[in-house]
Amino acid sequence: MTPYADNNVLHDHVFIGNGCKTPSSITCSSRVEKTYDNEDQLIGVYYNFQAATSGTGGAMTEQYSNVPDTFCPLGWQMPYSGTGGDYYDISRSIKVLLDTYQIDDNITGVHILRSYPFSIVYSGYFDGPEGSLNNKGVAFNMLSSIILNRIEFQRFSIYGETVNYLGMNNKNRAQTVRCRMVYHRRHGGKCIRKWRRYKKLSTIQRKYQT
Repeated sequence: MTPYADNNVLHDHVFIGNGCKTPSSITCSSRVEKTYDNEDQLIGVYYNFQAATSGTGGAMTEQYSNVPDTFCPLGWQMPYSGTGGDYYDISRSIKVLLDTYQIDDNITGVHILRSYPFSIVYSGYFDGPEGSLNNKGVAFNMLSSIILNRIEFQRFSIYGETVNYLGMNNKNRAQTVRCRMVYHRRHGGKCIRKWRRYKKLSTIQRKYQT
């Protein structure tokens, strides 16, 4: 199988195949990669930015703007990244995740992220313009929802012994997606989703009790 090369950031591309350590125009031997604590994980599916943002992110150009939509399930979203805009210090940003768990940008931090419960693996990426698979077993790249310019977005990565939450990648490079749960809160601190669910459940219980 020869992967399809495409340099247009407005095109949606999703790639499923065996990753490769060094750049290869054909798929390699395995879709499985081990975590630091020796757990087998599938490398997953590679999505370019346009596909991961449900067709909304490719045309956006404003620096540090946030995409309006992603392909994540209802109630989930791609994480925020970077230091610009209003997204740096809120709960779903990658930086807040790292600070909460005291994860440094060194080999100790890499080991934490690559162990349970994070269980990140070096899944590599699919290079859209070159049509090649790269860096399986070497690096992890994850999409965020933050725009840098017409052709780039903010991304989180682990390469070798380094954690980097301020990186950037071309929108036509396909990478791993991890979705974060979204918590919507009403005044008084109640979670809307939980409140609505419990309210509905109580109504059903009263119906069958009468």
